[in-house]
Amino acid sequence: MAATQITGRLIKDTTIDTADIADKAVTLAKQADMATASVIYRKTAAAGVPEVQTLATLKTDLGLTGTNSGDNTLAAGIATFLGTPTSANLIVAVTDETGTGALVFGTGPSIDFGTS
Repeated sequence: MAATQITGRLIKDTTIDTADIADKAVTLAKQADMATASVIYRKTAAAGVPEVQTLATLKTDLGLTGTNSGDNTLAAGIATFLGTPTSANLIVAVTDETGTGALVFGTGPSIDFGTS
């Protein structure tokens, strides 16, 4: 069947079946206008027409809370250590150590318990 192009006309007295529209022939510009900061996904249960949703609705549907700016609140001292990874900043960041002084990793530096 040969393709017929219709230009400048609004078809209202009949319908055009989806099968009659060439693949990739309908652009986003031909869709209905949608508000700024909107997304298209189907929220309603079951198959059906895509729906325009707000970002707030999407956030709720994804179970996101807070500002979700991408920033994370780090435990005290962690951000400082990540910015300047020194031993002094690491000591501040570590909160479950016992005793005082240098942190020990593995077998060194050696620990002197003194002699009795």
